[in-house]
Amino acid sequence: MRLLSICLLASLILFSCGGKESEQKTDYSSISFTVDTVMVDPGEEILNLKYGLFVSDMTPDKQFLYLWDPDQNKVNEIDLNALKLRNQYPFEKEGPDGVGNTFINVLALVDNNFVIGGFGSRGLFSKDGKKLQDLRIKPEEFTGDSLDAGRDYDSKPIILENASQLVGLMNNWMAGTFDLVKTDFDKKTIKKFTFPGIEELPDYKIILRGDRMVSITGSEKNLRKVGSRAIFSNSPYADLYVLDMDSDSIRHVSYTPTLTKARKKGGYPDEVETEKAMEELRETIYEEINFLAPIWDEEKKVFYRFSYTSHKNPSYSPDVEDSPKFKNRVYLTVLNENLELIGESFLEKLDFTPHSAFVKDGMIWSYLNVDDELAFRRIKLNL
Repeated sequence: MRLLSICLLASLILFSCGGKESEQKTDYSSISFTVDTVMVDPGEEILNLKYGLFVSDMTPDKQFLYLWDPDQNKVNEIDLNALKLRNQYPFEKEGPDGVGNTFINVLALVDNNFVIGGFGSRGLFSKDGKKLQDLRIKPEEFTGDSLDAGRDYDSKPIILENASQLVGLMNNWMAGTFDLVKTDFDKKTIKKFTFPGIEELPDYKIILRGDRMVSITGSEKNLRKVGSRAIFSNSPYADLYVLDMDSDSIRHVSYTPTLTKARKKGGYPDEVETEKAMEELRETIYEEINFLAPIWDEEKKVFYRFSYTSHKNPSYSPDVEDSPKFKNRVYLTVLNENLELIGESFLEKLDFTPHSAFVKDGMIWSYLNVDDELAFRRIKLNL
């Protein structure tokens, strides 16, 4: 474990402590942090990390991680307290209890059951593999806002009310557009939400058409549930949109970082003709600022948001094993409960970008693949 001291540019934030008349001040002007790595013991089994933690979910207390195995069609239950594989739950692909013979991109824990779904299939399943409810959207059975043919949630939606409601993003990759959609399976209604002012923010979708396939590079959009709020973020800009899922109202949150740009420049072409042109354009895009989704710290009542720029590594050598072609400059922004900026820092000594990150036991856990074994880097902020 190594101790890294950093200077965090910040103002003071006041927290009100329940049951106390006085206010406690937390000073973000100077902090230190430590980083360590922990490995998960899979026993005699193999954890399939083909897609990282892309198709996974956790219990609210962050004790158990549920990870989908796309090759074996099963859910792995991992105890993050003990760092061990505890159980495996197999599922059928076809038949009345089948999850669908398709790419699974949704796994969510709902009242000790699982919502499992992919393109054109989605259902609520018990841990013993029984299908309890069909959660496919059949537009002809719903009222309210209309959906284009074939539209569906393409990333894990937020599951509400015992899986009777879904809130999530539906992308039209070819058109470069997306919608935030709420589906109520009890009332059989569909509602789309409008993001005020989003047309003024930069976004990108780049298409490379080949002889046999089409390659698309796009921005990274995320929707995170924090209490009754659904927080939308997009990698090209710092702006956030907050959906109050009780009132169905949307609030635009805009803050201005002082260490980086608040947005990408934008204006990128929608289509390129060669793989080289696509690679060069990607490098240009990632040299500009990229924002990750905010991570909620329930104990401290703050959000941590990482951002980064990617640059060519001057010491890169293709003949050297594990020599990185690019290196990232990583920044940390701290936001209060109302998503107001209260601190930011350039993490000069941090040699990785925290992806698939979450807060557990007072630390920020970041997914890591170590020779095809599941591991986590843990960042302890000494605030």
